[in-house]
Amino acid sequence: MSSSSSGSFVRLHHSGNSTVPVVDLAHLRDPDPMIRTELADQLSDTCRKWGFFYAENHGVPDALLQRTRSTVDEFFALPQGKKNAIHISKSAYHRGYFPEYEENALGNDEKDLKEGFDMALELPEEDPAVLAGVPCYGPNTWPSEPVDFRPTLQSLYSELRSFCAAVVGLFARSFGLPEEFFVPHIDKPMCQLRVVRYPAGGELSVPSTGCGAHTDYGLVSTIWQMDYEGLEIQQSDETWISAPVIEDTLVCPIGDATEILTNGTWHATVHRVINHPTAVRHATAFFFDPNYDYLISPLDVFISPEHSSAYMPTTMGEHVTSGFDGTFAYRGSARGEGSAHV
Repeated sequence: MSSSSSGSFVRLHHSGNSTVPVVDLAHLRDPDPMIRTELADQLSDTCRKWGFFYAENHGVPDALLQRTRSTVDEFFALPQGKKNAIHISKSAYHRGYFPEYEENALGNDEKDLKEGFDMALELPEEDPAVLAGVPCYGPNTWPSEPVDFRPTLQSLYSELRSFCAAVVGLFARSFGLPEEFFVPHIDKPMCQLRVVRYPAGGELSVPSTGCGAHTDYGLVSTIWQMDYEGLEIQQSDETWISAPVIEDTLVCPIGDATEILTNGTWHATVHRVINHPTAVRHATAFFFDPNYDYLISPLDVFISPEHSSAYMPTTMGEHVTSGFDGTFAYRGSARGEGSAHV
């Protein structure tokens, strides 16, 4: 295993048959606009070439990550009945626990071998959007134990929301737009935080897929591989590489919304999870999806006589909810007609 420099903020990490880009984001919020512009340009080049990046010096406190690791372990160790008590089907807002084989990914008949917990922006039932019945807006569903599960995940949600907001600010800067371009569209985001447990798959008669091949819905995601490898990323030649566990980093795939906004200049990252043959694996994922009513269509800066708009406009809400309808069994479909979240 080795690393080699490929620019001031970007290096390549080599592990086995995999090479992945690692972006140093220590200057993500640097007050010097020239430094942020240089960082934005290098981040943009990386996203165009790779479709994803690893973020180091991301600023999420290590103590918070370690608390997350501990409380997630405790939650998944609960008796099945206690977890089922907050089954996601019992929430009007798509929040809560889902057991193994509840979800399956895009075009994939095999259901995912994983269990997880989903939370999103905490909105009280008297919030105008909730009263108006905007899908997926509302309060979260929480277990009564572990006692630190709720405050820990709420803190992690806040940290990752702030981190991703700063990252997409750099995206906008690299597009030649104001860094605040996305701000009005992410004040009530559909961002989800997911914690996942993948059981060991070695005793199964067929290879076990923790999450089938898919892309994420939004602008960018963060994946923290908490213990073991298992995430795989599809390259442009449709071959797969293992995403190595690199200490103190987050894996950041580009999502569908950014692909559409850039008119295909940046590609959403196809990725999947293969269960570890002998060990239980855990991960957290944060999906940075803008407001429900945000219209997603190619930005003017990516349209020209030579490159006309290649995507039909949609809203973030329509895109996300159609994906949920196509992948979650409780929503009455789960035929694999949409994306899935890792």
